[in-house]
Amino acid sequence: MRMTMLFLGLAIASAQQPLTKPQASPATTANPTTTPAPRWAGEIMQSLEGKLVPLESQRPEQVTKVKGFGLRGATSGFVFKGSSATTKVGASPAFVVKIALKSSPKSVIQLYRLEVVSGKRYLLLAKVTSMARNSGSVSGDSQVGLEFDQVSADVIGFKPGVPLAPGEYVATIDGEPLGFLFRVE
Repeated sequence: MRMTMLFLGLAIASAQQPLTKPQASPATTANPTTTPAPRWAGEIMQSLEGKLVPLESQRPEQVTKVKGFGLRGATSGFVFKGSSATTKVGASPAFVVKIALKSSPKSVIQLYRLEVVSGKRYLLLAKVTSMARNSGSVSGDSQVGLEFDQVSADVIGFKPGVPLAPGEYVATIDGEPLGFLFRVE
């Protein structure tokens, strides 16, 4: 009787299990195509072979230098600590930013080449010459033209319009306090 019950129990258990392993439906095994996105809004990251690489980020210090009480000229700009960025990129990098735009990305996202002086990285924004003969914005001298691409509803991709020369660079977003720094070697 015990043997009959044992065989009967085994027969019932084996009848409930399929002979082959169940295959997952194609919907659960297929890798969905998702666009990688930065972790938070306003963060700029390098897009490298489908993966996102964080850039060094810093809150710059605004500096103004006045010569001779302003009579001999003045400069204004931003200073980033350190002489070199921790992130190195190639001459033609691609970037993404998570951002909700109400206007063209050209008016919001900028890329600048920095000057390295005395172990610090400078972005010169405005310059006034002696006796205010010439004054105005000089940030355009170091600005790099960008090409933009809408990656998803809230992700913008961008890259320099031309290969970058070796040096230090910062990507910025209007209204955001951080600069995203990298270097090209």
